[in-house]
Amino acid sequence: MKNRIFIIAEAGVNHNGSIKNALKLVKIAKDCGADAVKFQLFDKFEQISRRAPTSPYQNKNTQKKYMLEMANNYDLDWKYHIKIKKYSEKLKIEYMASVFDKKSTDFYLKKIKAKIIKIASSEIDNYQLLKYINLKAKKVILSTGMASVSEIDKAVNLLKKIKNISILQCTSCYPTKHSDVNLSFMNFLKNKYSKDVGLSDHTLDDVSSIAAVGMGAKIIEKHFTINRKFKGPDHLMSLNPKDLKKFIKNIRIAEQIIGSEKNKPTFSEKKLIKYTRRGLVAACEIKKGKILRKKNINFKRPAFNYMIKDIKKIIGRKLIRNIKIDEVFTNKHFNK
Repeated sequence: MKNRIFIIAEAGVNHNGSIKNALKLVKIAKDCGADAVKFQLFDKFEQISRRAPTSPYQNKNTQKKYMLEMANNYDLDWKYHIKIKKYSEKLKIEYMASVFDKKSTDFYLKKIKAKIIKIASSEIDNYQLLKYINLKAKKVILSTGMASVSEIDKAVNLLKKIKNISILQCTSCYPTKHSDVNLSFMNFLKNKYSKDVGLSDHTLDDVSSIAAVGMGAKIIEKHFTINRKFKGPDHLMSLNPKDLKKFIKNIRIAEQIIGSEKNKPTFSEKKLIKYTRRGLVAACEIKKGKILRKKNINFKRPAFNYMIKDIKKIIGRKLIRNIKIDEVFTNKHFNK
């Protein structure tokens, strides 16, 4: 995450329970230029009640009445995550996952041997999980969707043993309206906790993420899918491969535009200086042997030789050749 925007391509459960789709998502993320591809590692029976109804957006996108019924369609055996991790390593892209309980945390860190734990917005008040992760993890990315400042405070405090924590501004609406993104809160998080911050972007375009980069985001997370027409809770608000590639390209351009706090003329600017800045030229025709006075000198373009700041270098010197009006002063006009 050093000195560049860390882009997480959020595959989530868009594999629809298929290892073939999961591996394809890894390849897409790599080909599009993401730094990491992220999935979800969970036990559906541990986290979902048999009576839990789907949320309105989930119901709309899946036509499933209950969450557990919906989860059956995207449940992926944990052993496949080991295969996904190995494939990610082969392609040289970071494998990541959100974990939702103690067992998935242990499996993620010990069996998969992944490095960065993602804590989903839904788990920010899961204090048992946060306390456990605090004892186990070295790197954590915390999403803050739906959370109050006091809840974020408590979560960060429960993770205090972990030195490498990043915090994402997140609006848990799928999709999120631009008016609900609230990027200013991202800077509030940065100032309050002195941590790297970023955006978990659930809008349908790249405007919010580009703006976040301009405001100091170090991490951008964005959902993507193989095909937005697939059935599932997140496909409709995810980018297709073509749009993900464009999204990442635009983030990288924004990153270049931001640059650094160090300022120095570019190579192209240096070439332009002599044409656009004023140099020292003759204010009138001057004969050789004349001692130059200030009244004999004008400041005009180009600055091919002596610049404005060099005026003291030629005042009081004797010309050894004639010079015409507006002619540029050079060393050839003076004795060494």
